[in-house]
Amino acid sequence: MLHHHIKNIIRQIRQQKVTSVINILGLALGLGITLVIWIFVLHELSYDKFITDHDRIYRIQSTASMGGGSSQQLPTAMFTLGETLIREYPEVDDLVRFSSYYHSPEVVFEEESTTLNEIMFGEPGFFTMFDFELLAGNPDNVLEDPSSIVINETNAARLTGDPLDAIDRMITIQGRTYRISGIMKDLPENTHMAFNAFSHFDNLPAGAKEGGLNFYTYVKLSPGTDIREFEQKINATVADIIETNPVYEGMQFHVEQEVIRLGDIHLHSDLVWEMRDNGKMRNVIIFALLSFFILFLAIINYINLATARSMLRSKEIGIRKVSGATRAGLVRQIMTESFFTIAMAFVAAFVLSEIFSQFFSQQMGVHLSIATLFSWQGLLALLLIFSITCFLSGLYPAFYLAAFDPVKTLKGEVVKGNKGSAFRRVLVVSQFAITIFVASSLIVMISQLRHMQRSDLGFDTEEVIILRNLSGSIWQSFQAATARLEAIPRVETAGGGNFIYGGGNRIDLITESGTDPESGVLADIITVDHGFLDAMGVELLEGRNFYAGSEMDVQSAFILNETAVNALGFDEPIGKQLDLFGMQGPLIGVVKDFHMKSLHQPIDPLVMNYAQVGFPHIYLKALPGEYEPLRVAITEALHEFDPAYIPDMVFLDENIDLLYQQEQRTASLLKAGAILAFIISLLGVYGLAAFSAERKVREIGIRIVLGASLRNLLWHFNRESALLSGIALIIAAPLAWFAMNQWLDNFTIRVDMHVFWFLLPGVVILLISSLIISMQAYYTIRANPVESLKYE
Repeated sequence: MLHHHIKNIIRQIRQQKVTSVINILGLALGLGITLVIWIFVLHELSYDKFITDHDRIYRIQSTASMGGGSSQQLPTAMFTLGETLIREYPEVDDLVRFSSYYHSPEVVFEEESTTLNEIMFGEPGFFTMFDFELLAGNPDNVLEDPSSIVINETNAARLTGDPLDAIDRMITIQGRTYRISGIMKDLPENTHMAFNAFSHFDNLPAGAKEGGLNFYTYVKLSPGTDIREFEQKINATVADIIETNPVYEGMQFHVEQEVIRLGDIHLHSDLVWEMRDNGKMRNVIIFALLSFFILFLAIINYINLATARSMLRSKEIGIRKVSGATRAGLVRQIMTESFFTIAMAFVAAFVLSEIFSQFFSQQMGVHLSIATLFSWQGLLALLLIFSITCFLSGLYPAFYLAAFDPVKTLKGEVVKGNKGSAFRRVLVVSQFAITIFVASSLIVMISQLRHMQRSDLGFDTEEVIILRNLSGSIWQSFQAATARLEAIPRVETAGGGNFIYGGGNRIDLITESGTDPESGVLADIITVDHGFLDAMGVELLEGRNFYAGSEMDVQSAFILNETAVNALGFDEPIGKQLDLFGMQGPLIGVVKDFHMKSLHQPIDPLVMNYAQVGFPHIYLKALPGEYEPLRVAITEALHEFDPAYIPDMVFLDENIDLLYQQEQRTASLLKAGAILAFIISLLGVYGLAAFSAERKVREIGIRIVLGASLRNLLWHFNRESALLSGIALIIAAPLAWFAMNQWLDNFTIRVDMHVFWFLLPGVVILLISSLIISMQAYYTIRANPVESLKYE
């Protein structure tokens, strides 16, 4: 019987080559993009799930408020909280704390200056809780000696060639010597953590542990622990710590703690001090919905063509029924045929997904491999997708065909009827509506991204170059180095800063001296030199800039932004005496608000203080011109102070673009989805138009003989498509408007939506589908009516 079904499928493909190819190709395209999207979805859901007992490990996070300012959410906690948790909380099976301290430390290896950024200092048991792979070293004791350090494979290879040759070698960081006790395999892509080296927290200055919310804190809880009760307990503990710590005496400092499961951090936490840019659960949901939309479009095509071709099989079904075939047997036969057609489409889809995955790996910034589909989660997704496709694609056509009356079918009455046409119209409307929804959403996303790129951020973005992660030698000669850079003809000005646009900054309380700390506000704190404002093009509204080389301004003068001034309630701000957590001095200037973070976040109060050396980054304002000669000139200038330093240069506008990678990736995938939705929809339109034209050959012949004009005949073919497109637009446009309005609420600066954006996809679908239908109709109309009527 199976052999008979296969022969029947092959015969149908040979007899209906065009519709069969459209069916298989449409399904393959839909399935191919669906598989790629699910590779990405599974990748996003896999973050940190490879860590042993990941479902019992939680990170403690803090919401801090101080004075009258707004609260700040941080992924960190107090160091001293960990001491109490270890000592007094029986439900805590293990605990790890760690923190970064040096922005760009001075590193010396074998008497040569080098770079080693993103160093963490923490618990010696880090590698036992987080079982990141060590190429050399025992996780149980690799950090037992406080003077030891573990570095990753890439940096070890950079230092010694063969990474394993770095074991037991000595390296000096900020004047302290460490023994390389372990080599860690580079962190996997699917973890929220980011660091290149890890050492003991005894190497941190004592002040780093005494106050502030500086430490990433992870706890492994006993099975069955009540998470809400645990949060209440640690909140009570933190309140006691604040009350008894003299650092916070007299301050209205309040901290609320919450915990988040390790596996949830990547998609559910996007705080200012995250170790790396996390994903967003809403994007995963958008992609998952998009995959089902695309798959549904392909299934609709299959159902439409299968039911439209029903009259070609009506006599076959009638003969089988007369010969004794049962309805259940016919359903099994047609479902089996659908199964083999879908199986062929699946084979083609795997080939397409391998091609698509290469493209999307570049667009999404992650490595997507088809091997992901062969994990147990991937196989489950494959089974689900295959089952949905088989069930939806085969079930309705099977019952539709099996329901034919054998007497009527053998008399040819099905050919004359319109059975199933209403359902096909519903499917076509659904197909068009999904395509319009996806395309409209894409237009809004692209418009918002362009709006952000063109928005006034409050500073110059053109021709501003950031020299990141300076070496210790350049730090020590900072003023001479910036003067040398300014001597380059293309460089207008240079300034130093301790922050990168969009990165996490120190947050502290700023108050007016002599007032109640409760009247202060929490603000972002950055340290700059006198050239920073000019290099960035930040507008000074009142007062003055820092004086070049002024010892008076060093750590004792402040510049605030407008938001900070307003939050402090100053009408005449210049000259006010400020207190920054014990550092006191006058307010000498007010700058116009500018965005230091992405446009997802509002502008917060900002405090700038002054230093002359010790900056990890230099900002250069350059004149327009070719980049390569400027790069060479900058490199030569810096090599005068450190011959081993390799400049890490990035244009400011490129760095800003990195903040919107999530949106750019979403738009890229949505763009591919919209294009594919159009292709699949139009394939279906082509298939139905070709079939409709074939059915109406004799009808058109009669109309031509009776004097129908070309215009009337074209309208006869197109009127249904126009009506269905209009209905789809009425359904899809409001839904897309609502969805995109919700999406835009994630931005502090958002584009104004226009009705045209939602009408355009509907108009395009109408025009292209009408063109396809008209071409098919034209070929039919041009046929000799005598030929089409000679069998009547």
